[in-house]
Parts: sequence; C-alpha cells; structure tokens
Amino acid sequence: MRYIHKTRWGVFAIAQNPNGRWSVLFNDENLGNYHSAVAAHDDLIGDHCFSNSAGLDTSEIGLPNELSEWARR
Repeated sequence: MRYIHKTRWGVFAIAQNPNGRWSVLFNDENLGNYHSAVAAHDDLIGDHCFSNSAGLDTSEIGLPNELSEWARR
C-alpha cells in the first residue's frame, strides 16, 4: 500500500515495506522508516523526517493534514 501526494516540487509518498514498516519518500528518496503510516505522516507534516535533497521544510509546503486526504494506491 502507498499514500501519494503530488506537489509542485515532486511526489511525496508514505509506502508500506515488505517487513510491515512504513517509509516516507520524496521523489523516491527515503526520508525515514516508521512503525505506522500515521507516525510517518505526523513526522512528515511536522518536518521531523530526514532532510530532503530539495531542502524543503515539509511543515510549510501545504501537505494535507489528514492522511485520508492522500491518494491511496
């Protein structure tokens, strides 16, 4: 399973790994691994993930505050 949100800077995703953990991705760049999709989302919207290559502050770019607002694939 994967949650996706497209922005003008690129695509953010919260993706489930085969081991059941969740990764936060920015244009396929791994920004951290988490025990749940909700924990990954919370850290992403709070800008508590690893730094991304674009230098974006993820708390200020308008990512949806609710995981249910992201596209599911």
